[in-house]
Amino acid sequence: NTVQSVQTDTNSAIQSMNTCREIAEKGASLADEALHAITEIDDKVNETVDMANQIARAAVEQTTTSNEITRNIDDISQLTQKSQERVEEIVQSVEKLTEQTETLSKVIRAFKTSTV
Repeated sequence: NTVQSVQTDTNSAIQSMNTCREIAEKGASLADEALHAITEIDDKVNETVDMANQIARAAVEQTTTSNEITRNIDDISQLTQKSQERVEEIVQSVEKLTEQTETLSKVIRAFKTSTV
């Protein structure tokens, strides 16, 4: 009876060890799957970080370009204002020349009529 008890206990121990081995193998398999999933997540996170960095660089470039456009528009506005001032000065000069030409014409006519 003792031999049978030892055999029963041994069989039970073997079954327990087999069950533990199966559980360990499943655990190892799940650990491999988890590692694979974590690796994929890490890759996706890195891709997302790269995309965010590209977006940030593009935003900086657009801001720089927008600032440059704004400066150029300001420069054009100032040049336009200066050009308008110059045109007004030219118009005034032309008006003065016209007046002086009319005065000179009157003087010449008066000189012609007085010498005749």
